[in-house]
Amino acid sequence: MAEELIRRDAIAVCEAFLTGGWDDEATIGVRLEIEGPEDTAQQVRAHRS
Repeated sequence: MAEELIRRDAIAVCEAFLTGGWDDEATIGVRLEIEGPEDTAQQVRAHRS
């Protein structure tokens, strides 16, 4: 998928959510909502039109 985006000179985006909390130590993580290749390709085509 990344190769196709590079070939098209396109940019990929996704939603990101910070996760974590506090127990004995502070923890933090990032969850990325990445769509499948078909959905991503469709969005790239729509963006280019």
